[in-house]
Amino acid sequence: MKLPIASSIAVLTLLAVPGTAALGAKDEPITDPARLEQALKACTGQTKTRERRQQAAAACTQVIQSPAAEDDAKFTALMTRGQLDQYDWKAQALADFDAAIALRPDSGLAHYWRGVMLNRLDSKESPLAAFDKAISLDPDFVEAHLARADRLAMEGRPNEALEAYGRAIEIAPDSAPPLTARGRLYAKLGNDELALADYGKAIVLKPDDVFALTQRGTLYAKLGKDDRALGDFDKAIAVTSKTDAVDLGAKRGKAAILYRRARDLFDKGAYEQSVKAYSTAMELVYDSAAQVRRGEAYYALGQYKQALADFDNVIANAQRRREELKRESESGGRGSSRAGDLLSRMSPPKDALEGHKKALCQLEGGKDCDPTKSTETTDTERDTADSALTELVALCNAKDPAKAVDGCTRILDSKSLNLAKKDRGYVLHQRGRAYLNQNSLRPAMLDFTAALNNGAAPEPVLIDRGRLFVRAKEYQEAIKDLTAALKANGENGTTYYFRAAANAGAGQLDLAAQDFETALRLLSSDFSADASAESHLEKAKVHHQRGQLGAAANEYLHAAVLAKPGSPTRIQALEFLSRANLAIGMPEIALASVSDFLAQKPGYAPGHNTRGMIYLKLNKNDEAIADFNEALRLDPERYAWAYLSNRGEAYFNLGKFDLALKDLDESLRRNPDNKDAKAKKAEAEAALAKQN
Repeated sequence: MKLPIASSIAVLTLLAVPGTAALGAKDEPITDPARLEQALKACTGQTKTRERRQQAAAACTQVIQSPAAEDDAKFTALMTRGQLDQYDWKAQALADFDAAIALRPDSGLAHYWRGVMLNRLDSKESPLAAFDKAISLDPDFVEAHLARADRLAMEGRPNEALEAYGRAIEIAPDSAPPLTARGRLYAKLGNDELALADYGKAIVLKPDDVFALTQRGTLYAKLGKDDRALGDFDKAIAVTSKTDAVDLGAKRGKAAILYRRARDLFDKGAYEQSVKAYSTAMELVYDSAAQVRRGEAYYALGQYKQALADFDNVIANAQRRREELKRESESGGRGSSRAGDLLSRMSPPKDALEGHKKALCQLEGGKDCDPTKSTETTDTERDTADSALTELVALCNAKDPAKAVDGCTRILDSKSLNLAKKDRGYVLHQRGRAYLNQNSLRPAMLDFTAALNNGAAPEPVLIDRGRLFVRAKEYQEAIKDLTAALKANGENGTTYYFRAAANAGAGQLDLAAQDFETALRLLSSDFSADASAESHLEKAKVHHQRGQLGAAANEYLHAAVLAKPGSPTRIQALEFLSRANLAIGMPEIALASVSDFLAQKPGYAPGHNTRGMIYLKLNKNDEAIADFNEALRLDPERYAWAYLSNRGEAYFNLGKFDLALKDLDESLRRNPDNKDAKAKKAEAEAALAKQN
């Protein structure tokens, strides 16, 4: 039995258009047979584009709610809407499949989908009964056998799982997924030969199966067959580079082999070959320890400049990570305690510091350089530096910005400390950050500039000064600083995140969307994958509904980072992230995320409404009106009252009180309970009377 391809959509909820509970209100039920037939056709029609999927779900709802619809039509609509909702609204999808089963208890497909949703919801109710029921109704239902086998394996019942996989393979001998799934279980059980056999058969059936290639490559690497592993990894990487397929670990697997080979070459004294192997591996997956080893190989070759560059990059990355952990630990948000714990245990990279000293000694001292003496000096200087750093952190890094400013100022004014120029730059940077947290922009600006002039690490200072410029609405200056920071390190997701905000503020929405997508990709390596993107999205919605907007924004960002690019989960996370950031006073970030969202989901009215609201916050009323106009063009009926109310506010801000009253009156006609429109209408009437 072949399953229909199901696509998911972002379903409108109370969060989709702010300010009302009326979003849950139903449209007028369809009673006309011709309209009902048209709605059913739209429900089950072509859904390749996101807009079509949205329209299809709305049409399905019309059929389901129609008192004139027969059971067959309602069953079809429930099954279709359930599959459209399977990723974004799992509980609603499960309810749809339950309703479909009530209408047609003998549908194996409905029971199968019920099991799928129980699985995705991590329900206490096992999905096995649903899969068993589906199979009893349709014994050749291969997807049900495969889903049942996956669940049995998950529950630690390998023998039953293998039997179920075998049945799926018997039914569909030309299908790769059952073979790959059974191969994975064989590998987990230690039956390597059987696993390799299944992977091989799957790859013959589907040569571009990224999962099978990656799994077989991983197993080959485990068995020490590196050349074969590299062959599979290279094929998988080639597929992912040409298609939208997700990399399932092929790059990481290949890098692990290359790193191992590079270490072996280094130990054998083949330094030039070692450098090449490390360089190739680092292009796939960056590793700081590997960069130190490459620096040591450069040093052994007498290439001291390259060695120093490697050591300094590792030190800069460690410093940047300390800064990020410090910010997170001071934020008080989710993960702050873990960040503080990591920060307290993080020590400077000793091997990189020693390498830096040795390479610098060779470059500055030449033949007179004594590496042994240099190393001993490094130990002493490092202890002194660590002690000074501890003192600075204690005095200058208080969570309370007022205390931090006072502590940093006392250090800077002290004559007894005799700070080195670079340390002075560090303290100036810290005081600037404290001023920024107080929203004292002018003193912060002076300190950041002085920090750069005193030799502070440029990248973190440029990032913070860029943030300051965004807050001061000096967007072009922010772009300059953040671009300069990216030249120092083009792999920092935080920098792209803030440059996206700067580009958005400057009206460069396409660039903002590109930067935001890059930020999400780079931040994925820093975010814990302890839960799925969907799980973070569900948590975010709970926080949002409770008014916990900071926590909601963090969870939306986590979901967006972990979700596959272009997936419904990422698109929905971006939409709601923009709303949360707007509510907590970060309109530029909100504008960047909603621009990214609209680039992936064009023609979505609530998205234009959200961007219009952000423009209102930024006092860009003409741009706001353009977005509200687009929202009304796309949706002239259902949520028009909200768009009209918001456009009325924009007209009011521009002093066009007559146009504002016209929009607000129409909004109230459509939704008499709109309190915001009532209040704004009273203001507009008073302003118009005063004007006349």
